[in-house]
Amino acid sequence: MPSEKHSSFTLLHEDGDTRILYEFKSIVADDVLRNMVDFLKGVGYMESSIFETMQEISDEYFSSLEPMTLPIQQDDLKVD
Repeated sequence: MPSEKHSSFTLLHEDGDTRILYEFKSIVADDVLRNMVDFLKGVGYMESSIFETMQEISDEYFSSLEPMTLPIQQDDLKVD
């Protein structure tokens, strides 16, 4: 059986005398993000706040990208 190589992640939250360690292995971004959200919820962050922040970061990223220009295709030059 082939072995998949997973990345190991360790998230640590310290607050005074409280220490929460969350470890997981994953290979796909979807799982990594879901685990990170679970961790943040587990240490007291509200789910709505987490996703609002993720949306803001995503919006900032995509608005900073240059518009994509596609090369002109030969078919685009035909005049009917």
